[in-house]
Amino acid sequence: MVKQIQTVAVIGAGLMGHGIALDFALSGYDVCLQTRTQESLIRCRSMVETSAKLLVDLGKTTKEKTFNINDQIQFTTNLETAASAADIVIESIYEDLDLKRSLFRELGAVSRADTVLASNTSSFLPSKLAEVTKNPERVLNVHYLNPPHIAPFVEVVPSPLTLNENTESVMSLLRVIGKKPILLKHEVEGFVASRLQAALLREALWLIENDIASANDVDMAISTGLGPRWSAAGVLKVLEFAGWDLLYRIEKELFPHLSTAADSTLLREMVDRGEIGVKSGLGFYVWTPEKAESVKRMIATELARDDHGTKS
Repeated sequence: MVKQIQTVAVIGAGLMGHGIALDFALSGYDVCLQTRTQESLIRCRSMVETSAKLLVDLGKTTKEKTFNINDQIQFTTNLETAASAADIVIESIYEDLDLKRSLFRELGAVSRADTVLASNTSSFLPSKLAEVTKNPERVLNVHYLNPPHIAPFVEVVPSPLTLNENTESVMSLLRVIGKKPILLKHEVEGFVASRLQAALLREALWLIENDIASANDVDMAISTGLGPRWSAAGVLKVLEFAGWDLLYRIEKELFPHLSTAADSTLLREMVDRGEIGVKSGLGFYVWTPEKAESVKRMIATELARDDHGTKS
């Protein structure tokens, strides 16, 4: 039996947490958002308002629905207040396993025994979080992509102990609010999206590090070449038109020449120099606040499209 979820608690009021809470609030759910300090709650309220305005600008919601949006979300610094009445708790705190395990241990004590406990982690296995709770069958991962209030894709990752009814309830919930969730058959490090991104990133870094192509040209190969095709139908569906007989011969020759590096010297050197991207103003590109905002809006506009290959 699929459990009906009505009340949602989000733990963590940062980039991902505020967007997840906003998404559920706009879908009519009772939402409580918890973070540790009043200062972070104040910042979160501002982020919610800014993100809601962007959704209006993109035509994804209306001004009427976002009017006084912060009044539709309960904000608190008390973990028990957030978790005790929730049907599902979605954790979205800093990506540190010890911190997350400590939080799940607390959640196991202050939430109902039937409350689904979900993590938005992009890398840690749900079994690593489930093992510190009294009811591991209610723990799973719900991995959103950024920005979570716009990107439709979510991957749901149960542990070997997660009850099917809990997994089915979360899948149903995500579909109701307009997401396009996928369900992993087994837990694996990095899940699907992060593994695919890591594989592509490793090869992109190798091409740049070995002076084969510039960062901009690598991005161009994706944004004007591979990306639009993959966005329309996915990599496997697109390549079926070429035929796996041809592709087998090509990849048999190419695979041995692809990067298998376990670490990127280029990235390590960039991090050591403080060239970490938008946050520092310099990475592969020079970033001004105006340029960063322009690219963010461009990405959001693309993600907000309703004509991606989800019906093919």
